[in-house]
Amino acid sequence: MTQQRGFSSILLVAIIVLLASMTSFALRFVAGTQGSSSLQLQAMRAQRAAQAAVEWQRYRLRTLVPGGCAASSSFTVPLASGNFPVTVVCARTPAATTSYTETPTAGPSRTVYTYRFTATACWPANGGVCPNPAPPSDYVEKQITAQASCLTGPTSCTW
Repeated sequence: MTQQRGFSSILLVAIIVLLASMTSFALRFVAGTQGSSSLQLQAMRAQRAAQAAVEWQRYRLRTLVPGGCAASSSFTVPLASGNFPVTVVCARTPAATTSYTETPTAGPSRTVYTYRFTATACWPANGGVCPNPAPPSDYVEKQITAQASCLTGPTSCTW
């Protein structure tokens, strides 16, 4: 009668390969989850930066009307977690303005200006300008559009 040898070695190699593949799967799963969390964090930062840029543009309209706003401005918004690049595009619509009298009998003539501005925050930016025309795989972008109507006379704007 012959003795069988080597069966336990084959079983041991199979167990080692199984454990290695399970470990590899677990590491990939954890790495993917961390990458997703990082993108979500960047998306929240982009949203906050775009909101801050809209507020900045509203402030500029209140202080610069009837001068209006620059056609395009790129800058970084200082957040607690670091600076975030933003581009704000602003246009006065319509190009022609409308004058009206405040009261039917008398009153100063005032001009209404309507502005439409869009704040785009992105990471990573291309030279500090958003949106990035050649975005990498981990690219994040948020865009907010707002409108304002402003009067001349005493300057006042509504959103």
